Amino acid sequence: MEGQEQNSLSLKNAISDALKDNPSMLSKILLEKSASIKVNKQKLDLLPELSLSAGIRHNFDIAATPIPMKFIDPTSGSDEIFPAKFATKNTANWGINFSYDLFNPAKLKLVSSEKKRAGLSKVDVLIQKAILTNQVRIDYAGVLIAQKQLAYCKSDSLHAVRVLDYTQNRFAEGLASKEDVLVAKENVNEMKLRGISANTDLLLAQNRLLSDIGLDPEEIQRERLNLTDRLEDLMLDMQALDLHQNHSLGAERDSIQMALSKEQWKKSNIAFLPTLTLVGFYGGNFYNKQLNLTNSEHWYSNSYLGLKLSLPILEDFGKNEDRKIAKLNYKTDQIEAENNRINRAKALGEKQAQLDKAKKELLIRKENVTLHEERFSILNEQMKEGQIYPAKLQEGLKDLQKSHTDYLQAIYNVFVANANLELS
Repeated sequence: MEGQEQNSLSLKNAISDALKDNPSMLSKILLEKSASIKVNKQKLDLLPELSLSAGIRHNFDIAATPIPMKFIDPTSGSDEIFPAKFATKNTANWGINFSYDLFNPAKLKLVSSEKKRAGLSKVDVLIQKAILTNQVRIDYAGVLIAQKQLAYCKSDSLHAVRVLDYTQNRFAEGLASKEDVLVAKENVNEMKLRGISANTDLLLAQNRLLSDIGLDPEEIQRERLNLTDRLEDLMLDMQALDLHQNHSLGAERDSIQMALSKEQWKKSNIAFLPTLTLVGFYGGNFYNKQLNLTNSEHWYSNSYLGLKLSLPILEDFGKNEDRKIAKLNYKTDQIEAENNRINRAKALGEKQAQLDKAKKELLIRKENVTLHEERFSILNEQMKEGQIYPAKLQEGLKDLQKSHTDYLQAIYNVFVANANLELS
């Protein structure tokens, strides 16, 4: 009993646990978080670059730099040079470097693009959530249906044993043939096989439910898994669901993807423009034979503020091809979005028709169960009074078994059709 209480599970808790523990769901959530971090990263990348640099060096051999002699003596010949050394044995430097792109085609719309990618990840999480919620709902109903199937098998097995007893008694009285007895025994064996199959189906259904929740079926005592919701209540709740709440997710994703590709195309059209950067430096350089950095006389300040214009030449050929690709990607996303819209509209009508069909079939199958149960009850009374042949009773039993199987399958079909419609 303790184990059974520990493994009690409601549909609400099953869905909640799945949204927290299912690996596919966790993967989508992590991707969404990663996309959000990338948005912040792009915002930070737009800040000015500011860095502190410093260095110290001892020159063992100072290289001489030839300079025209005319800089020293204007009367010198134009081909005369003078070797000059522009350093000392010890040099040092420090400085603050500043750089800020006033206009950079490569950085335009980076934050906007990452926000759109983050939007795609968010929609993917919502889609995965809807898929998982529906799958767990189907799994949960599948376990309840398998339990009900197993209960039907037990009930039908008892009927089959009673039919066998009745047939054997009639055979002893000379009112039934040996073939009737063999058929009755075969029915009992068929019931045993159905019981084995139903028990296996139950274990498999529990495996699917636990796996989709994100649990290891081997670590759970499946034979003690106690589902607290009733199948009838699940069917009532299913009818109250808003089947159109998820229909817009696919359209929303297509819209974001198309906006992203359009933005990339527009950005590629201005990739040829130059980059304008504001640059600056403030610092100093040290020159002296001795390494006495505290002596301010040997420090010389150095600072500047300027504009830098950069225009790649050969790289522009490749950018032209990138522009063509971006345009084709945008056109492709437009076509795919329209195609998805048409397919969603088509699927919506088809799946609504399938759900309506499944619901109507369920009503008929449910009525058939009642009819066959009543018929078998009548045959049972006739059996006790010796009014019917064994073959008639066996026929009624087979019809009852089939009505049970068809009814449970119809219930499952409604759950699946409902989930398909919700995700269309």
